[in-house]
Amino acid sequence: MPLQTLPNQPGDTPEVSAPEAHRVWAETSAQMVDVREQKEWDEAHIPNTIFIPLGQLMARVGELDKSRPVVTICRSGMRSLNAAEFLIAQGFTEVASMQGGIIAWHQSGYELER
Repeated sequence: MPLQTLPNQPGDTPEVSAPEAHRVWAETSAQMVDVREQKEWDEAHIPNTIFIPLGQLMARVGELDKSRPVVTICRSGMRSLNAAEFLIAQGFTEVASMQGGIIAWHQSGYELER
């Protein structure tokens, strides 16, 4: 099932809510890419996500599958927007940033690993 993105203006980077990100995470249909820094990842992260800090994404983009949906994640949703924009520019067609980042995930009561 495709990502159900939030309504936005034409040309804006697609975003998904934490519940939508949780849905695709639970179904394992999307690649969940955490673009935070190592210290942030070590403090808490979503299980079974791909850890690629934003500063490494350009060099490591080949680790991601263009045929599968991608949800980018950061602390509050800003860096993940940049990551999503970069992936779209690289030819990924189904990409969205998780609005509110891991903060929204945690506030929704979803699982984190520490």
